[in-house]
Amino acid sequence: MVKINPIIGGLMALLGITLLLTIIGVASPVWTLAGHSSWGLFRFCHRGECRNMNTQAMPDFYQASAAFGVMAILCQIGALGCFGFTFYKNKMPLKVAGTVLTGVAMIFIMICCAVFTGKYSGFATFGYSFYLSWVAFIFNVFATALAVVGAAYSEHRFDLQGLITLAPKQLLGHYEPVFSVMYAQLWYRTE
Repeated sequence: MVKINPIIGGLMALLGITLLLTIIGVASPVWTLAGHSSWGLFRFCHRGECRNMNTQAMPDFYQASAAFGVMAILCQIGALGCFGFTFYKNKMPLKVAGTVLTGVAMIFIMICCAVFTGKYSGFATFGYSFYLSWVAFIFNVFATALAVVGAAYSEHRFDLQGLITLAPKQLLGHYEPVFSVMYAQLWYRTE
């Protein structure tokens, strides 16, 4: 039976929600609204009738937003895969790769939304797809923070001992470690 790391389990749930929000936000056609029309990154709708847009004919910022949105989705899928494999192989390289992919996905969704905001701010009314993408970014920030904690988690134990470690005494000479949390360490002199 595989023992489930509670931080990684919670992280995967949060990443799953983030991925769902990102997919809905990027794929749905309601980034901007004008009367009975709405535009997404890939589709245009007018009075309920939707058509695919020729993304090559769209302005560069539109293409950049769409590309960064798709890359964010791919990074989130990769991060879910990496953290999913840690249930079977609790290896640090998988945790590091998942953490990096989560952070990169956060940056990509932020760029996607920020570019679109910068070009359309004040000119259009934003729709739910746009706001869902920003909410996905906020969830991704929390997922990245949780991924850092999950990667620092002990490889062999499922308790918080992985975050609090003692340094070897031979490296310190006459200093004794009080405690070490991640990389911040407190020492006291033994003499």
